[in-house]
Amino acid sequence: MNFENLIVMVKQIVVYYFFLLGSINLYAQQYELIPINPDFDILIKYDIVLDKSHNLWVATDKGVLEYKDKKWKLYSNNDINFINITELFIDSKDRKWCISYSHNPLSYKYLGGLFMINQQGDIIDYSDNIESVFINDIEEDNQGNIWIATGRRLTGINNKKDHTFNTALKEIEGVPLTDLISKKIAKNASGGLYKFDGVTWQDYTSDGTMPIKFIDKIIKTKDDAIYFCEARHGKERLVKYDGESFMDLSKKKDYPGDEIEDIITDYEGNVWFFTADNRLKIFKLDSNNSLSEIFKMNPYRLGYGKFYKFNGNIYMSYLGTFMAYDKQNKTWICPKKQTNQKKKRFIRDIAPGADNTILIADGEGIRIYKNGEFIETRLLKKIDIRVLYSIDKDNILVGTKENGLFLINRNKTTPISVDSNGQKMPNGYSTLKVIDNNITYFNATNGILKVTTM
Repeated sequence: MNFENLIVMVKQIVVYYFFLLGSINLYAQQYELIPINPDFDILIKYDIVLDKSHNLWVATDKGVLEYKDKKWKLYSNNDINFINITELFIDSKDRKWCISYSHNPLSYKYLGGLFMINQQGDIIDYSDNIESVFINDIEEDNQGNIWIATGRRLTGINNKKDHTFNTALKEIEGVPLTDLISKKIAKNASGGLYKFDGVTWQDYTSDGTMPIKFIDKIIKTKDDAIYFCEARHGKERLVKYDGESFMDLSKKKDYPGDEIEDIITDYEGNVWFFTADNRLKIFKLDSNNSLSEIFKMNPYRLGYGKFYKFNGNIYMSYLGTFMAYDKQNKTWICPKKQTNQKKKRFIRDIAPGADNTILIADGEGIRIYKNGEFIETRLLKKIDIRVLYSIDKDNILVGTKENGLFLINRNKTTPISVDSNGQKMPNGYSTLKVIDNNITYFNATNGILKVTTM
């Protein structure tokens, strides 16, 4: 081989290397569309979770789907109103707790229902144990007790079932309520707090132990303290349970008393909540019940907000504005170069990225946050992002409302049109996703998309 041929061969190897390097990012993932049996006639998927054996469970309008050994199984029972399951909760014993609502208040005793699928696959109806119109939240303490919060308000704090409950409200208002139905709804409209120890149910509201009703949210701190947030418009209360008694924190002099929009516990055991009656205010409650107002601002307009927790810190979205808590300076950061609020953009999803970054899908594209500022912005025209996932520091996978799935890096945006088996990819994705190590499941229009990162 002469010197000129050697140079040509080296150039070919270099070109092939860079071609292969550019292709790795696209094909370092496996995409598998898991279609749902059309005989099940599933119209809406409300929630997706993983059990202890890494099997997938999906809450739907027809009941609950289990995906195990590459097969779907439908749990459904119209006789006990085990349909329209809007939320799933897996406890420490791998029992599947299912919260439902009824489309038709004339047909069933309650508008909301509580069920449990045990390890044997039996559906157990606990609706009669918690006589209430709506079930708002469910939590498990360190002793394995199951706590149920109920109330009559149809929209709740950070409640992914808002559209469902609003639909139920319209149907109730459109029904001529007979005396019998009116009595049923009135009887169960008060709400309350219930605990299940595995054998018996305890009603903390009826016996007067719990000082508030219409409970919307339950949160648990690392020291197993449990907080309950009231669910009503106007001034709301917050109650703490230390394992022995309930403490009404709203009786403290410095308690704001405004309507709580969302509440979360951080990694240190502090409780955070924010109000937005006239101004956006963020409060911190420590384990000693000391309450502090940490941040306040006048937003462009009042609306919907939400807390997030990952990467050892807490974050927040409020309409199209992103904020992060600065632990060192003990304040909240509102980075510059936010989305244009006058265009009424909303943050659709926030997810952890590579190298301790945070990814924000805000209606105009993806903004990448790190150490108090946006370090990069990837604008996407006419693409409504609903869900995103970080592959590595350069590549981000996004699912859109109706434009399909895209792999976005710093140089280009690549549509993913078929999965690894050649099946056509769905056009629409929702905000639902669940992560299982290197596998992520996305809710798609005609099934579940499984993405495996190599």
